[in-house]
Amino acid sequence: MKKFILILLFLLACGENEVSEESSPTIPDTVITTTTTSTTITIYDDELAWDNFLEAWENNLKTEFLLSSSEMAMTEELNKLWTWEGDKYNLNQYLFEIEVNGFICTRIYNSMGWALLDEIHPVEKDYRSHHTYKCDESGKLYLFGDPFYYQDNWWIFHNIELDWDILDCDDPCGTRAQNYASKFKIDNPQDLLNN
Repeated sequence: MKKFILILLFLLACGENEVSEESSPTIPDTVITTTTTSTTITIYDDELAWDNFLEAWENNLKTEFLLSSSEMAMTEELNKLWTWEGDKYNLNQYLFEIEVNGFICTRIYNSMGWALLDEIHPVEKDYRSHHTYKCDESGKLYLFGDPFYYQDNWWIFHNIELDWDILDCDDPCGTRAQNYASKFKIDNPQDLLNN
């Protein structure tokens, strides 16, 4: 064995003094965490919502009724008398008070509020109308549009609660209407023309 060690030492001495070590690159232990966040942003299109609401409202309107020529003549006669005279402080107006649906309602000089009617107004020929009478002090009950004569009675539109269940409205659906109204008989005076 001594011989083997000597030979090994001899061979080592004869060889080059260069020692090469191959090193492989070291990758440090790294934990990579990826977090993904998904955010959905829905932009509400109020114009589309209003258009969808109006389409559903129009599809739900009651059948339009027409006044006969005699009903129209009486309605036109009332409208001539009913026109507001003077300024807003002149409360001495024709039909300043009327009774509808158990409420005493007083004329309004300024008709800034409006409603969607559930049928076409027979005189105004539209389903949108401005308020003409106020029926309570809280400002929640109004009458809308001009009074009209139909089937031996005087009528006007009175605000109602909106029933969303009756509307088949596409999404998005939204309204801008201040009020909604339906036709009610004027209880008192029964003869608006005092004939």
